[in-house]
Amino acid sequence: MRNTMTHWKARAMRGAAMALMLVALATAGCEDDTPGPLPTPTPPPTVTDTFTGTLNINGAFTFPFAVVAAGSMTLTLTSISDSTVLVSMSLGTWNGITCAVQLANDQAAQGAVVTGVAGSIGNFCARISDVGKLTESVTFELTVVHP
Repeated sequence: MRNTMTHWKARAMRGAAMALMLVALATAGCEDDTPGPLPTPTPPPTVTDTFTGTLNINGAFTFPFAVVAAGSMTLTLTSISDSTVLVSMSLGTWNGITCAVQLANDQAAQGAVVTGVAGSIGNFCARISDVGKLTESVTFELTVVHP
């Protein structure tokens, strides 16, 4: 009789364990797998660098700057003391010694814009130069907006 009672208790325990496993599996299968709304990525903050100087006949200036995230860059010839004169302005990559020009406007008047995209973080440069149009020195202001 003792073995029969132990046998039935063991069988009841196995049945209860099996029922618990089935309930656990059933509830696990009923989870809501519907994806929620995707978070909107936060764009990197923008930085505005301002560069000024006096551009001489046949002269040029290069201004290095660092970009901390991928994104668009805008170079603007904000002001020039003789608004009738045309200059060259450009965006490029900076290797610590030279500016490798990537985008240029060789007929830039006051208000001209050059726009590019930085594919990753890195060192870039803005450049302004005389393209043979200056008859006297001019003061200028460049602004670069970048991430």
